[in-house]
Amino acid sequence: MPPERAGNDKPVYIYLHGFTGSGHDANLLKDSDNTPRQWATMDWLGHGESSAPACGEFYRLHWQLHALRSHILKLKPGNPVVLVGYSMGGRLALHFALHYPELISKLVLISASPGIKEAEARTKRWRQDYQRSRQILELGINHFCTEWQKLPILQSQQNIPNPYRDALRECRFAQSPVGLANTILHLSPGVLPSLWDSLHRISVSTVLITGSLDLKFTEIAEKMAEQMPQVRHSEVRDTGHTPHLENTGQFLNLLNE
Repeated sequence: MPPERAGNDKPVYIYLHGFTGSGHDANLLKDSDNTPRQWATMDWLGHGESSAPACGEFYRLHWQLHALRSHILKLKPGNPVVLVGYSMGGRLALHFALHYPELISKLVLISASPGIKEAEARTKRWRQDYQRSRQILELGINHFCTEWQKLPILQSQQNIPNPYRDALRECRFAQSPVGLANTILHLSPGVLPSLWDSLHRISVSTVLITGSLDLKFTEIAEKMAEQMPQVRHSEVRDTGHTPHLENTGQFLNLLNE
């Protein structure tokens, strides 16, 4: 959804959620932000309040980027756009920055990766996500989300304060099984092209944010920072894979800087 108010020179921060999420995941950020910062959100296809078509073709990368482009063009002219992408949202934001750099002024990437470079690892991830897509359709959304929440990388979400933690969980279990299955099938890091060799082409100023306890994505961010021309990597202390929701105050301070 677009921001409620926007002046002709005020940046608009568009929050791009991760897999199984929705634009409502940004409610904690918006409710905690005591600055005049303007927030906007959108739901990726197959998530939240968006449609969930059965045809997998609509979930492919170029359609997702087209949807984000259309969302940005609906904003008032003159408002600089900052993309704040978390996990899958950050990965898609990177692709967007390469395709439409003229539409954004800055990137904030939270626990994001440029993809998988090694062919063997890409194939392994593709097989894993293919099995996950089948599991969603055959065993149902409740079974899948119950198992998904057990992943070690998501355990730090227990530190997200309520009622926002419960709302995030409720949203996850309310997702469309067709939407999630198609998303994980067509936007898997095993399917999307790796951007490791394209990071030097990112022309917009970028901030990489990771949780200090998320060692995997902190290492990824450090490697990304070595290759990007305008970049800064910051850690949110004592947080995991969702640092912006586990310690919202520190995350917003990083944005203020």
